[in-house]
Amino acid sequence: MRISVAALSRELTASTGGLSYSWVKHALQTAGLVPRRRKRARIAGDGSGGPCPGCCCIWMPSRHAWVPGDPTLYDLVSVSDDATNELYYAVLVPEENTREVLRALRAVVRTRGVFCALYTDRASHFIHTPPAATCRIRPRSSGRSSNWASS
Repeated sequence: MRISVAALSRELTASTGGLSYSWVKHALQTAGLVPRRRKRARIAGDGSGGPCPGCCCIWMPSRHAWVPGDPTLYDLVSVSDDATNELYYAVLVPEENTREVLRALRAVVRTRGVFCALYTDRASHFIHTPPAATCRIRPRSSGRSSNWASS
């Protein structure tokens, strides 16, 4: 005989007035009358939650006097794995530019394959950002009409 937890819970709540569905289900599972269900997977998929090597690469350029005794500043163009911190590519260049960045990305794709995401905190080679003093915000139509009405 198969027992419906919901039906039994409704009957017990009506007759006793205070047993919750969770309490009834737990009592039936403890008695072995209702099988325990396997816990559902988390939103992440299989729920492993472990690192995913190769999923996200970090491109982190930095300007520094890398060579001891040489006061010249070089840019270190490096690409590393976000999950394992494994260094995929690194080169010292006089000045970072688009060509060096694309060379680094090409080398990583050739040796490691295509990655899912690329993180960087500086993308000035690919996006133009005007200086704060020259950035002008155009007022919305309501702002323009109110300015016109007040003049």
